[in-house]
Amino acid sequence: LEKNEIPEYINHRVKVACRSKNGKLPVTFTPGGVDALFNLTKGTPRVINILCDRALLAGYVAESHAIDEQMVYKCAREINL
Repeated sequence: LEKNEIPEYINHRVKVACRSKNGKLPVTFTPGGVDALFNLTKGTPRVINILCDRALLAGYVAESHAIDEQMVYKCAREINL
């Protein structure tokens, strides 16, 4: 995927996973978080999925509704990416 396609890809995955009634996403990736995802994954969807899953879990544990670059990089280190 190209860098500009990643936010839409992530948002679609979150929408499908959460099935929010009001259409509002319960969690978002900050622009820095998206940049980190692209830098680490080079746009490979399978790797984006793995890293997003880990980052979303970390956000849940931290009770955060925004996934930023620090959280993404920390999760990447945890999975040796």
